[in-house]
Amino acid sequence: MYKKIRIEYFSPFSSIPTADQLFGQIVWGLSDIKGEDIASEFVKNSPIRISSALPEGFFPIPIIPTKRKENVDAAELRKKVKKNKDLHWIGLEDFKLMQLGIKQLSDLDLFLRQPSIKSVEETRVSIDRISMKAAEGQLYTDSYLCPITLVAYVEFLNIERFSPNNLLEILDLLSTYGLGGNKNIGRGNCRISLVDLSEIENQIFSFKCDESIFMTLSKCAGNNLNPLSYKIEVYSGIVGRLYSNKGFFNKRPIALFDIGSTFYAGEGEIINNVSTDSKISTYAYAFPVRLKYVG
Repeated sequence: MYKKIRIEYFSPFSSIPTADQLFGQIVWGLSDIKGEDIASEFVKNSPIRISSALPEGFFPIPIIPTKRKENVDAAELRKKVKKNKDLHWIGLEDFKLMQLGIKQLSDLDLFLRQPSIKSVEETRVSIDRISMKAAEGQLYTDSYLCPITLVAYVEFLNIERFSPNNLLEILDLLSTYGLGGNKNIGRGNCRISLVDLSEIENQIFSFKCDESIFMTLSKCAGNNLNPLSYKIEVYSGIVGRLYSNKGFFNKRPIALFDIGSTFYAGEGEIINNVSTDSKISTYAYAFPVRLKYVG
């Protein structure tokens, strides 16, 4: 069973939430409502899979090998590839054409429809908290994203154990807190709701084909994954750096497959032993969307 979390920001925010961050927020909310023991079991044997947040109406562009078609004008192909270069998103309608094998990436004019994700950078001056005056010569750049509506997809694996109503209770709590950093200065204020999938989303997630691979909508890792084509991102920072005032060492760096990476098989896992605190782990399950591929 699939649902989607709609995140409607009405203030600037720091970054688009990843699956690991959203899963962590859900675990903290569950701990507040049901207690730490239930939250710990939720992590060890998760009854849900969750994607990273995405612009509503878009998926990441699949990282997939494309074949050069015969009788295709090389100049036109280069022109289209150049326009599509450095784009990150594909509309659901275009993705469905790729999913069914009707078109491949080089056939699509992705540059014609992209989400409007605007970022702003502002130069600010540091404040001396003792004198309450500007610190001389200490400037820094503050960057943030402008309000936008995002969605994250959720698959419920065991509704008897964790239902949409259970998740909705947690999301109501998160709406009160907001998402991301710098909440104390008004960042990350949002309205979070749990809604049904649209017709095209239902069609995409219900697609099945013998000649299929899957694309992940979440950053993932695990020995059980069999990749086809992918992008790697090092996640979680530098060994030895402090990440909190409690003195815990930073989570160890982890190499994750980025969203859009494609696989023949596998599901990812929860990664443990990433910190000196044994309770800390990283959510690294894939969130699969199947598509037709003949290699």
